[in-house]
Amino acid sequence: MLHTVPSVLIVDDTPSARKILGALLKTEGYRLAFAASGIEALETAAVLKPDLILMDVMMPDMDGYEVCRRLRATPDISEIPIIMVTALEDRASRLKGLEAGADDFLTKPIDWSELRARTRTVIRLNRYRRISVERQRYELLIQLSPDGIVMVDAAGKIVLTNKAAEALLIPVARHELRGVLLHELLIEAESVRFSEIFVRVISGRSPVEHLETRLRRGADTPPVAVEISLGRHEWNDLPAVQCLIRDITVRKAVEREQNRLFREVTRAYDATIETLAFALELRDHMGGHSKRVADMSVRIAEAMGIRGDDLTHIRRGAFLHDIGKIAIPDSILCKPGPLSAEEWTIMRSHPDIASDLLSRISFLRQSTAIPYFHHEKWDGSGYGQGLSGENIPIFARIFSVVDVWDSLSSDRVYERAWLREKVVEYCRAHAGSHFDPEVVAIFLEILKQQSRSAA
Repeated sequence: MLHTVPSVLIVDDTPSARKILGALLKTEGYRLAFAASGIEALETAAVLKPDLILMDVMMPDMDGYEVCRRLRATPDISEIPIIMVTALEDRASRLKGLEAGADDFLTKPIDWSELRARTRTVIRLNRYRRISVERQRYELLIQLSPDGIVMVDAAGKIVLTNKAAEALLIPVARHELRGVLLHELLIEAESVRFSEIFVRVISGRSPVEHLETRLRRGADTPPVAVEISLGRHEWNDLPAVQCLIRDITVRKAVEREQNRLFREVTRAYDATIETLAFALELRDHMGGHSKRVADMSVRIAEAMGIRGDDLTHIRRGAFLHDIGKIAIPDSILCKPGPLSAEEWTIMRSHPDIASDLLSRISFLRQSTAIPYFHHEKWDGSGYGQGLSGENIPIFARIFSVVDVWDSLSSDRVYERAWLREKVVEYCRAHAGSHFDPEVVAIFLEILKQQSRSAA
């Protein structure tokens, strides 16, 4: 990017000459740098890369001719314009200067008006040439890009495109692209969103933005999915936005296929989990228990504002809440009477067994909270880890209420089902001791809604 303010390097071994030239050119608004020798001139020019070097010919360490030759032999600074200041008026000296690479001459004593005019002309012509060269290089680069590149002015109109962009956009515009508002080539529903992003970029509030959108096509042709990256730029010294447009049709198709496969795998996982839960229920004759508690746990969680993947983890955890009982002997699990102290010790090991089993399966790790903690109690008197209150994971607090509700409402090996009113009273009475009071309140409200709907 070219400097907005031109820079001039003044090279002269005489301090007074540097001071006079500097004072005069400072009034022209140039950024000035100074060198007192040929070697210093080369070093400064390499760093500064000025728009013009104003150089005395006669210097003790290295004359202006040699400095010229070395400048022209150095790639990064070989094209800097050089005006040589000399007291030599003979034709041979000027030819020597031209051969060394000088662009112009000023003869001492210097005419100040001529100095201003020559400086302005050389800088203007050089900057124009450099801008032209840079633009040619830039346009060549964007034409070689496999992605569509569009330059858009501050009004949102297209001022430059490459062939890749034209292949995407001309079927939409159906005519010359220059002067077309880019946002009008998008489908109407997404045109406003693009315009909002464009304003943020052109105003400088956001230097770079990305969005996925769609280009319009004919009435019988579906839109083309594209990704547009917008970055602030300059065009003809005015603010502009460069847009990189990439056709992502193939990528979106791959993503859809990946999502389809993911859904299939997920359905297979969940079917396996449900089948395993059903197999476990065959042992303790609680048919349908896992599905009922899973459905109700999810409903309570939704009522509490839980969303997204957490609902999946709750559902899976509910189905697998008694997976640890796979290691409990039938003599204990199906015993019709009370368990002995030793048998209770074995029974109470099933949360630890569940945690050990499920923690080995990556997609079930976040579902472990229910199998591991669902026998904890709000007042800390439960078993597992002896947690209390909100230290018990919310998934387990939700499930605990539902599990007890369904167990008491169902016939079991050791006890007949309770009446609905008795179960409701039990849950209400144990809110704050066994159960999280907030969960109980939400659960009972859901039961009321179910009763009203059934009526």
